[in-house]
Amino acid sequence: MTRAITEQKTKTTIRLGRPKATQGYSAMSPAQLIAECKAFYEEEGITALTFQKLKARKLYFPLYRKNVSLSDVIAELGLEREYREHRERTPIRRGGRQTLRWTWPRLLEVTKKIAEHHGSLPSAAWLQSNGHGSVVAAVYSLGYTYADLREALKDFSNSNFVESRNGMRWLSHAEASLSNFLYVRGIEHRKGGRYPADYAVQTGRRYGLYDLMFRASDERWMDVEVWGDKPRGREQVYATKRVAKELYNRSNPDFIGIGHKTVTRKSV
Repeated sequence: MTRAITEQKTKTTIRLGRPKATQGYSAMSPAQLIAECKAFYEEEGITALTFQKLKARKLYFPLYRKNVSLSDVIAELGLEREYREHRERTPIRRGGRQTLRWTWPRLLEVTKKIAEHHGSLPSAAWLQSNGHGSVVAAVYSLGYTYADLREALKDFSNSNFVESRNGMRWLSHAEASLSNFLYVRGIEHRKGGRYPADYAVQTGRRYGLYDLMFRASDERWMDVEVWGDKPRGREQVYATKRVAKELYNRSNPDFIGIGHKTVTRKSV
């Protein structure tokens, strides 16, 4: 009888909730870890869901070992918008001083002041050479182009853009000519979009942009690149970029690459 009682006491007890304190977070399931994060959020608000706070609570690495990222936690709790707004309000250290993260509204506010000071928005190259390189970098890191920035500010006074007949602005005469060709034939078209994310993985470049898109007769949107002709001083750089884009698009049935001389000969 005594032996039976002893054996019963030594049996492992099955726990369905939080593990014993001695076991800690490492014994928790992903769902339990996320529940812990939710409890911390309810105690402290969105600031609880940062690397520093989760590390201090010894919760970050158990999450990591369970393949649960901070982004996963925030998405699971439905806090993406609140977290994004928190990040935008929180200063970061850059270049030895505190500054706010770039957002599109903040970028427009800063570049508007620059444009007012200089009479118009300077070129991207001028900004990069005069202490505003982070502004140009922010434009592209936020998923926009310098053309989008000029469009938002309605400032094309000193730009090199070429306007086509429908009022759209292009980076070259060849692109504007192609736009004119499509416009007079009633073919819907617009500026090219960004390359898919795997383009960066395959080529090692941060991003890529198509020159133009047009709607084909079968309703497909066709991606177009208008290839330049050995830009002076940038021949090797341009050739490398073109090869990378051609290799990426070789299996893309919706891609068309056109030489700029072909376009200008057929311009309207």
